[in-house]
Amino acid sequence: MRVARSLVFALYGVTALVVIALVALLMVPHSDAEPKLAGTIISHRPAPGFQLTDQFHHPVSLSRLRGKVVVLTFVQSHCTGTCQLVAEEIHQALVRLGPDARHVAVVAVSVDPSSDTTASIRQFSQVHHLYHRWHYLTASRQVLAKIWKEYYVWAAMPPSGSQADVAHTSATYLIDRGGQERVLLTGALTQSTLVSDLQILAGVPVTAGIQSRVPAPAVGHPAPAIALPALGGGQQSLARWHGKVVVLNYWATWCTACRSEMPRLEKWYRAQRSRGLVIVGVDQEESASDVRSYTRKLGITYPLLLDSNAVSSGRYNVIDLPTTFVIDRYGIIRAVRLGALDTGFLRRDIQPLLRSPG
Repeated sequence: MRVARSLVFALYGVTALVVIALVALLMVPHSDAEPKLAGTIISHRPAPGFQLTDQFHHPVSLSRLRGKVVVLTFVQSHCTGTCQLVAEEIHQALVRLGPDARHVAVVAVSVDPSSDTTASIRQFSQVHHLYHRWHYLTASRQVLAKIWKEYYVWAAMPPSGSQADVAHTSATYLIDRGGQERVLLTGALTQSTLVSDLQILAGVPVTAGIQSRVPAPAVGHPAPAIALPALGGGQQSLARWHGKVVVLNYWATWCTACRSEMPRLEKWYRAQRSRGLVIVGVDQEESASDVRSYTRKLGITYPLLLDSNAVSSGRYNVIDLPTTFVIDRYGIIRAVRLGALDTGFLRRDIQPLLRSPG
């Protein structure tokens, strides 16, 4: 009888401990901090396979890239709009990934095979620093049309003999290491979203919100230091304008696009310098007399530096002109743009930095 009673009490004791443990677990707050994919989620559809030729005339297929996360995008090499932004954000994302970029393969499929020549593809790839970092694939329109259909991409037929932008669906797929479609990103990419999604799919720590402190000509990195002769005499360094928002603009007198945007930059400088904006023009490999005569006619008053031996241009990976870097008050690059700046650039990329001292 005593044994049975002891057994009953023991069972009650064990039950009570289990209940207490369950209550304790329920009372512990659960974290939702587990990183999640941020793009449009696709339900693990196997990515349709294909084999095409890249800019080096090498055959490339998705099956051979199995084991890596694949960024699959659809672009044209002569695009002046969204394709430029997509390529640049992919490049910046690879920079942000650092050593983890080895887990990622980038594939671009042409949406305009009639104008995407080997020369134009290579030039486009070099401008965006992707020459050896992605596979730019093309083929006949008949072959590509089947792939576009598989990935729900529409591409208009270009006018005969024209190299104007071809209307097309802007789509970027993220394919996991097992060859499954996981994320669809449309339009111009958001770098932080792209980086975090790639890190999640690659199985590496998610650090998209952490800015690298290594100087590099890329968004999120400290601007590389430069010191150059000023047009007015002496030398000026980028460090002189620390604490201000700096628009670092690489240009030359022979650059038609540069001439069209310089009056706009001057207007921004006059209107916003009291709020901490500095425009710094860096002329590429020209004489002081030529630069002085040219800018005097345009009425340019913002600081001008002379990069006579292209050392600074090389440090900032400047391949085409104009190229512009926006640097915040702490010396971090916040935007990189190729080509002439439009009127919306001030509102989108500069004024938000002027509104805050940090």
